[in-house]
Parts: sequence; C-alpha cells; structure tokens
Amino acid sequence: MARVQQHHKRPARAGVKLAAFFARARRDERGVVAVYFCLILAFMLPLIMIGINLHTASSEKLKLQDALDAATLYAARSKYTDSIDLTREGRKALEINLKGVNGIALHTVEFHADPAAGTVTGSATVKSDNLIASGLGFEEGGASSSVLRALGRLEIGLGLGN
Repeated sequence: MARVQQHHKRPARAGVKLAAFFARARRDERGVVAVYFCLILAFMLPLIMIGINLHTASSEKLKLQDALDAATLYAARSKYTDSIDLTREGRKALEINLKGVNGIALHTVEFHADPAAGTVTGSATVKSDNLIASGLGFEEGGASSSVLRALGRLEIGLGLGN
C-alpha cells in the first residue's frame, strides 16, 4: 500500500513542478528581443518587398521612356515620312535600346509623322512582369515621345552623361 500512496503523490508533485516552471518562465526575460524582432519583421518584410517592387516598376518606366526618346529621335532623323516605315525604324531602335532591360515585353509600338508641324511622335506600351503592378491591374504601361524634325534648319544636339 505504501507504493500506491507514493504513486498518488507523484501527480501532485508534477502539477507543482509544472506550476513552478510557468512561474519561472513568466519572470524569465531572456529571448524577449527575439520575439519583438519576429513581430516587427512580420510587418516590415512585406513593406520592404513592396518598396523594392515599386522601385523596380518605376525604374522600368524610366528605362522605357529613355529608350522611346532615343528611338523617336532615331526615327525623326531617318528619311522616312510615312507611319509604316517610321514605325519599322523606330521599333528596331526601341528593341535595341531595351535589349538589356529585364521584365519588359513590348506590346504595341507606333510612330507617326506630322509634316505640317515637323514632328515625329512615338508611343509604346509594354507588359511588365512586376508583381505589384500586376496585382493592381497595371501590368500594361506606356510612354510617348515627340521630336521636332530639323529638316533644312541647323540642328544642335546636346548630350548629357551620367
């Protein structure tokens, strides 16, 4: 019978030990910084990823605009005046300028000449694989550019480097 009584005392001791363990754990402050770090990281990581993605989207837009400006200037300097030939020449230049840009696929490209105003206007739309842009429904973006032809006039070019 003595063994049976000891057996009944063990669960009581286990409960006391468990209560003592939780009491010590409440007073123990080790690891609190790790918990705060994980909570903050859970909120900050998505914000950081959105920021990186928005930067990528704006960078793609700037690169498209720069490439389209150069392509429109190239098309304006060509000998062509009809839209089909201007679009062919401008598209060729635009594809060369966008060769090293990842994440951009040309969708539409158009170049038009206005002989009365002496301008060539180019426009392009692209499809982007940017996650934020796709999630917001802006997977298709565009740019436009207009250049004044310098036919029969003195043309002065100014190039600015980075």
